[in-house]
Amino acid sequence: MSENLPQSSNPPQKSSARFVLTLMIIGILLCVSIVSMYFPRMISWYFDPPTPMGVSCTSSIQWAIDKLQKAQLIAMGVGAILGLAVGWKFRKRG
Repeated sequence: MSENLPQSSNPPQKSSARFVLTLMIIGILLCVSIVSMYFPRMISWYFDPPTPMGVSCTSSIQWAIDKLQKAQLIAMGVGAILGLAVGWKFRKRG
C-alpha cells in the first residue's frame, strides 16, 4: 500500500535552504525600506553638512546622498544577517 503513495521529489535540504534565503531577502528589504524612510530625516538633524549652504548646494546634496547610500548598504548587510539568523533558527529539519 505504501508503494502507491507519491514520494516527495524535493529533499528537505532544498526547502530548508529556500526558507532561509527567503527570510534573508525579507530581512534585506525590511531594513533597506526602514533606512530609506527614516535616514533622510536623521541626516537633517544629526549631521552638519561639510560646506555651508549658499547659492549652490550641490556638494551638500552629494554628501547627503553618499551618506544615504552607505546607510542602505549597511542596512542590507544587517538585514541579510538577521534574516539568515532567523531562517537558520526556524528552518525546516528533515
